[in-house]
Amino acid sequence: MCNGNQLNRYLMAGNFFLLPATLWMTFLRHHPAFPDGIGDGIAGLFYGLTFGCFILGLIRQRRANR
Repeated sequence: MCNGNQLNRYLMAGNFFLLPATLWMTFLRHHPAFPDGIGDGIAGLFYGLTFGCFILGLIRQRRANR
């Protein structure tokens, strides 16, 4: 069976990166101190880390269930 702690670790890391991505897009994306390209790049980085952690957790879960 899947080690629940290992799966939870990746899901927690994904949620950890999802929070700043959402806050960035909500509050700081249109701030005059940040150009549009930089703001979108930072948000994309956080979203990419989020989805990467989620996918890695699912892959590890499938391999552990075999």
